[in-house]
Amino acid sequence: MPNKIDALVSSSIVRAARIWYENECIAHRELPPLDQMTLSDLLAIAVPRVEAVYAGEVKWSEASNGDRAVWVGRPRSAHGHNLDANKHEYWENLWDTIRIGKGATVDRFGYEQWKITDKTDGTCWMFGNHNIGAWYLCNLQIAGQLVGDHHLDLHQMYAHVDRALEPGETIGATLMIGSKIVSQAKISDLIIGHPVAQHVPPRQNFSVQIVWFAVRRPIQIEVHLEGPSLRSVM
Repeated sequence: MPNKIDALVSSSIVRAARIWYENECIAHRELPPLDQMTLSDLLAIAVPRVEAVYAGEVKWSEASNGDRAVWVGRPRSAHGHNLDANKHEYWENLWDTIRIGKGATVDRFGYEQWKITDKTDGTCWMFGNHNIGAWYLCNLQIAGQLVGDHHLDLHQMYAHVDRALEPGETIGATLMIGSKIVSQAKISDLIIGHPVAQHVPPRQNFSVQIVWFAVRRPIQIEVHLEGPSLRSVM
């Protein structure tokens, strides 16, 4: 039987702590490399932050490189707090993924279609496509809306991209609630974080339209919608 130390070293929280610290080192060169850290120092530095990320206490828009590395692929937080006997408040972070350019088709976990295209100019819709249910591409459970009686206040829309845009390339995003356009932004705005301040009523449809021009090389974009929601627990 493994002893307690062996079990700790092989535990998921320690693996997450190592991932967190490695990514923090990339962003902060002054940190000592992981192989120079003792296990106790690593746990003392990384584990409190990893646990905060897992508990949903860290907003994606305020997260560091390490926070985001251990958060990738994590479904919406199962943690919230009671406002009264009938309602919980959650911080939602919804994301969906698009890849523009060749090599976009993947075969993973039985899903073969991303929101993909090889066109240099084009348009596509996010949060209402074949990515739904593919947790490595999108954490929405129902295309275009939240599950159940949710009131969602969208604070921000922002994005991750895997490369910088080249001169002449243009990508824009349009947030829609129902059939109404409520916010528009360029990809440069989304990387910084674009405030939207919009309310999504229960069972209302929402989506993000991505429009691009003159995109010559493959690019992957992960669009996020973030804000507090109220959920009935009756």
